[in-house]
Amino acid sequence: MSQDKLSGDLSFLELGELLQLLGTIGQSGVLHLSSPWSSTKGRIDIIKGAPVDASDGQKAGIDALYDLFGWKDGGFNFSNQQVSVEKRINKNRMNIILDAMRLMDEGKIKTLGPMSEDAQWESSQKSSHSVPLKLPLIRGESPDYSDIVDEERYADGQSIFMEGKFGRWVYVILDGKADVVKLAPQGPVTLLRLGTGTYPGTILFFTDEKARATSLVASGQTHLGVINLERLYSEFSGKSPEFQALAAGMAYRLKKITDTAAIFHRNERLSKIDFHKKIPLVLSDEGDNSLLMIQKGTGRLAIDRGDHIVHLANLKAGDVIGDLSFLDSALKLTGARVYGSNDMKVLKLDTHKLAEEYEQSSPTLAAMFKNQVVRTIVTCWLACRYDLNLPAEERKEIN
Repeated sequence: MSQDKLSGDLSFLELGELLQLLGTIGQSGVLHLSSPWSSTKGRIDIIKGAPVDASDGQKAGIDALYDLFGWKDGGFNFSNQQVSVEKRINKNRMNIILDAMRLMDEGKIKTLGPMSEDAQWESSQKSSHSVPLKLPLIRGESPDYSDIVDEERYADGQSIFMEGKFGRWVYVILDGKADVVKLAPQGPVTLLRLGTGTYPGTILFFTDEKARATSLVASGQTHLGVINLERLYSEFSGKSPEFQALAAGMAYRLKKITDTAAIFHRNERLSKIDFHKKIPLVLSDEGDNSLLMIQKGTGRLAIDRGDHIVHLANLKAGDVIGDLSFLDSALKLTGARVYGSNDMKVLKLDTHKLAEEYEQSSPTLAAMFKNQVVRTIVTCWLACRYDLNLPAEERKEIN
């Protein structure tokens, strides 16, 4: 027996935000979409927060789901019910959202509206290099309230903390949203919007580096929880050196990728490298589920977008590369490549041991770790979206 649990307007809550919301609460059921510009209905079957099948009246599976991201005008209705359909979609929920955002930017997903299909397609192609970006919204899971020692509230537009300043607190967003802002020569760049259950800081807070790498500004009324830093620091200090290095390394990766996104925002690039003449590093002969730490040499993290390769970050000794699938909902960066220097040497980490340490972590520490990985992946794709604003001939010339 089904029961309607959630309904609303797609112009207020878009499909990507809907999928994140349903994923956060782990709901199973059917999400129905309607649009005044479509004679058919859209349907997405969801099991425990993960899309497993979709239909837009013409296509099925992942292709239909991508097309449904173009339904910006219309309504939705989610029925909480048992779902028993063939699983046609196997992608991670956040990967689906990020890929759909990329396809929208490239004009490969048509937006339903009053324009004809041909006009829509022509318009999207003309504007593909000047796409107005809607802030990606990241949500987390319900926080562990036993680790919250105080609460703070901020009004819309109020600064929560400032880039470059030394902070004394670790926060979790209990209600509302906050924008991550990076300072740049041409002015502040708003990169991401963090929602309920996310942790604005990183695990670098437990090291000697306590200066804020970005600013955080309330978007609407925002309610924050202050985390018990002493308990969390004690737990983190008791982890193995490998786990600490991995957590800190991913925090540094987030910092680097955030800097890159800000650089791309002003149409600049990290380097003029022809990656097509280089060979990417093979991470493991046993598959792609290994983790490697760079011991010597340097590397470059890039994404292969088919027609060109986007340089995202320079890597050095201490950086970790590889797969983080032991995280509950870890994301894989589709098309990611690592190009190492001739003298690069790597150390293979014990993934099973790291997975055990992660699983034994408190809900708060595990959520902080996972959250910074999610933010890194989303910021990587954001940098790639900014990359679209550079004319294709210039991209090829400098890459």
